[in-house]
Amino acid sequence: MPFWVGTSIPLPHLTIKASLRSFRDVNRICRMLDPYLGSLTLNQINGDVIWSVLQGQLKKGNTPATVNRYLALIRNLLKMARDEWQWIDSIPKICLLPGEVERDRWLTREEADRLIAAVPLHLAALIRFALATGCRVREITGLEWNRVDLDRRTAWLNRTKNGTPRGVPLNADAVAVLQEQMGKHEQFCFTYRS
Repeated sequence: MPFWVGTSIPLPHLTIKASLRSFRDVNRICRMLDPYLGSLTLNQINGDVIWSVLQGQLKKGNTPATVNRYLALIRNLLKMARDEWQWIDSIPKICLLPGEVERDRWLTREEADRLIAAVPLHLAALIRFALATGCRVREITGLEWNRVDLDRRTAWLNRTKNGTPRGVPLNADAVAVLQEQMGKHEQFCFTYRS
């Protein structure tokens, strides 16, 4: 049975999460969960404990989305403890709250035009490319000319969220943005003041 390490999460779990870009969020959630879980061992986390976390966070005025992040972390930790580390035999069922606001929202053409008009030129190009491809900012800012093939209308991203390169098809809008950026920098497609 693991010991708890001040943050209410077993040390192996934090070690695994340390490589994630969201590690700061995981630490923040751990601190928020410490009053509920800090004195418990894994086998003491049951449905009543989960209910107290849920009710306590809702009473604090947290949204369902925020409470769901807390519940998801607890569920992930318990699944790892049961399935990978084999520290416990069973876990309580943890259901997320309904009514979470949908994360995906698409800009209307008018909203996109207003956004592009309101930002500096170097950001306007970046935003236009993002809208055309669906790429993340980090992927776009790291895009190099040697990874772009305008004839084949493809870009290969080497700085992706999960760390594996991937190809991105370029539509006419994306190609037009890249053509506007040609000659501004020898290595990178998108720059700020060269």
